[in-house]
Amino acid sequence: MPTHQERRDSERIPCKVVCPFELTRLARAEAVTLSEGYGHAINRSVKGMLLLLPEKVDKQQVVEIQVPSEAR
Repeated sequence: MPTHQERRDSERIPCKVVCPFELTRLARAEAVTLSEGYGHAINRSVKGMLLLLPEKVDKQQVVEIQVPSEAR
C-alpha cells in the first residue's frame, strides 16, 4: 500500500466523468442490500481516482464502479 506522500506525488489529472456504481451493505447476518446510483470522478492518477458518491461508504464495504472506457 503506498504511503500518503507517495499517493500525493503522482500527477493528478482533472476529469469529469459520471460513473454508475453499486453499493452492497450488510443488512443482517444472512442478507445484504444493494443500492445503485451515479458517482462523479473529479480527478485521477496512475494509482486511483477521486470519486464523489451520494452516500457514505464504510471501511471494507464492497463498491462496484463502472468506469467508461476512454477508447471509442
